[in-house]
Amino acid sequence: MRPIYILVKMLCVGFLLNSCSENADKGPETGILKADLRYVSLDSFKYKPARIRSGDELELFTGLRGKENLGDTVYYHQFMAVNKRTYDTVRIFCPEIIVDLDGKIENQSSSSPLSYEFKSGVTTAFYEPLDTSRNLLLNSSNLEKLVTKTDSIDIEHMLNSKNAVSILVLHKNDTERKIFRYGTAIGILRFKQVPW
Repeated sequence: MRPIYILVKMLCVGFLLNSCSENADKGPETGILKADLRYVSLDSFKYKPARIRSGDELELFTGLRGKENLGDTVYYHQFMAVNKRTYDTVRIFCPEIIVDLDGKIENQSSSSPLSYEFKSGVTTAFYEPLDTSRNLLLNSSNLEKLVTKTDSIDIEHMLNSKNAVSILVLHKNDTERKIFRYGTAIGILRFKQVPW
């Protein structure tokens, strides 16, 4: 009974996300909305917290692509999923995804949520609460500075989470779509398969 419940719930939410806006175009990857975005400060965003725990297994079914991190600005990209523990539909705002193929820290890789591709067929992820101290280190331009060891690196600035400007990526019609009724969590998605 539970798998049917999840499937019906995923189909209903997917229909809601995709049919409520006539000019929302889908990108070449199934499940990724790309049009009519707006950007909102994380600090000003009010939401209903999701019933979710660290390590909960999620089945992703749609996402929203936005801008790439730049400077001190970190973008939190939106994913909709079913929490397999509670069978709730949840919205996850995610600044980072982690690929963890064998559970060993030295073999983990971190990437932008923009690198996730639904066409990879990998839709299972695990939720982790956000460690805000990592935010500015996630920025590709900051990582490039670390790799090239330029003199313009200010490690203390990058490690201070207060310096990050946290922006949520929303579809401009989210309030009309009643998407705010879903519980929301802010965190990292961990994959046990390569999702691109």
